[in-house]
Amino acid sequence: MQFEFATSQRILFGRGAVDQLPGLADDYGRRILLVTGRHTSNIPFQTLFPEDKGWQIVSIVVQGEPDLNFIQAKLVEIAGFKPNVVVSIGGGSVLDSGKAFAALYTNPGEMLGYIEVAGKGQPLQKDPLPHIAVPTTAGTGSEVTRNAVLTIPAMKTKASLRSINMLPSVALVDPDLTRTLPLNVTASTGMDALTQVIEPLISRRANPMTDAFCLQAIPLIMQSLPLLMRTPEDIVLREQMSLASLYGGLALANSGLGVIHGFAAAIGGMYSGIGHANICAAILPAGFKANRLACQRSSENQSIVGRMEAISLLLTNGASKYGEEALRSLANRLQCPGLAALGVRLDDADEIIMHVMQSSSYKGNPIELSPEALMLILSESM
Repeated sequence: MQFEFATSQRILFGRGAVDQLPGLADDYGRRILLVTGRHTSNIPFQTLFPEDKGWQIVSIVVQGEPDLNFIQAKLVEIAGFKPNVVVSIGGGSVLDSGKAFAALYTNPGEMLGYIEVAGKGQPLQKDPLPHIAVPTTAGTGSEVTRNAVLTIPAMKTKASLRSINMLPSVALVDPDLTRTLPLNVTASTGMDALTQVIEPLISRRANPMTDAFCLQAIPLIMQSLPLLMRTPEDIVLREQMSLASLYGGLALANSGLGVIHGFAAAIGGMYSGIGHANICAAILPAGFKANRLACQRSSENQSIVGRMEAISLLLTNGASKYGEEALRSLANRLQCPGLAALGVRLDDADEIIMHVMQSSSYKGNPIELSPEALMLILSESM
């Protein structure tokens, strides 16, 4: 058996951990490139980094999911600032943007050359800037992943800038920062977190370490996420979801994903304004079912069948071997919209499926699905 496991240099987890941010940043210097989202008003940046203490900050606000043009334009704007460290505080799009800024600030030139699938996938020539990643959602686990997902508008697709050197220097996970999340964001990002502890378990690159994280995380999410819809300020439930999301990031960074994230990349690239987490929530039940049925028909994938049965028992609290039923029920309880409500059109099915099959995430799927099976996933997710 051979496998690799790599993650951020430091992981700090716990309520109030954000108070340690100034000391962590000070290890690298006091010139900060601060990357935030629209919903970080509850974080006292003025108190954390007061100007009279020598902090110099240039801020970038990420609106929605980042694209190549946005990253490129902002890099031009900050060219003369010379930051010591990047601090990103927000959801997955913000943290991915932080990783992209940290990597591309020290690696100038044609950005597309570094992008996989859509570009040349060239390796970074220089180490990125130090990066402290602080999530404010419990969904992506981006604080411990090695890639930044970017939309390539000209190609109507999403692709990753990826390097093991892009793992954040520090992942700081403070569950208190998720308490003010709207219910719909709590629901969709929670379903994304669930996707990210299911797909690595059946990935072609699954390994014992990532298995351990995923097997702990699935029950945490199934117990916590529905309850959060009724008691959204329950910090214990928020803490469990933050932990499960962290586990998912650790797993996917080292085992890969599958067809559900393949669809998320394809649809997210073709339709502007549809959030990644919403797509995963819509696709998860049908994607799980398609993999189960395809693996059951394949004599070479019986070990995956066993894994999917084990996942199903965790999803249903031991009641069923068919986990897609529990996943669909959960999505309905959380009021997660289907793809049609998100604006996806079946008329675009051929183009969507083409992008799915080209995506890097799909390469981790346990079995190659037929175009007909991919079409069925899409139609059942509408």
